[in-house]
Amino acid sequence: MPCEEAYLFGYLGAAISLVLSTVGASYGTVRGGQLLAIAKAENSSLILRVAPLVIPGVVAIYGLIMAILIAGKLDDSSAVVDRVFGYKCFAAGIAVGGTALVSGLGLGKLFKGVSVSTKEGVESPSYGWKLVFVMVFIEALALYGLILGLVIVGSKVPTSDNGSIGVDSLMMNIGATPP
Repeated sequence: MPCEEAYLFGYLGAAISLVLSTVGASYGTVRGGQLLAIAKAENSSLILRVAPLVIPGVVAIYGLIMAILIAGKLDDSSAVVDRVFGYKCFAAGIAVGGTALVSGLGLGKLFKGVSVSTKEGVESPSYGWKLVFVMVFIEALALYGLILGLVIVGSKVPTSDNGSIGVDSLMMNIGATPP
């Protein structure tokens, strides 16, 4: 039987995923734009001119992917939407949105530090590639959150014969006998 609370928490998870990832990506994009203005003025490499704007956008796409997936699962007429599924969608939204927010903030802090050092003329020839590697590792945090969100939404919750969820059903799922 569908539960209104399940839809509330599910759509809240989708909204949280989308909003937090967008906030993180926008902070990273603003700082990347500041870096772009400095790097373009200094005739820097193409990597320094493009990557600071592309990678934060990818972080926002992760939140969009999760929001679309959650909304699609909640709108599916053949899916069983119960309270547990709503909580799972909420948890997945927090996981993706939170990691994307942290990743975007990290990218923004990185770009701010790089723009300060670029203003002072600290740039070296291999500086662009080092920056790309650091950006990829920071962006990977959001990717890990997306993977976690996909696992949370896609996993099945073990239930016992009477439909309850608890320690007994979890123990039976791993083959142990409950006390």
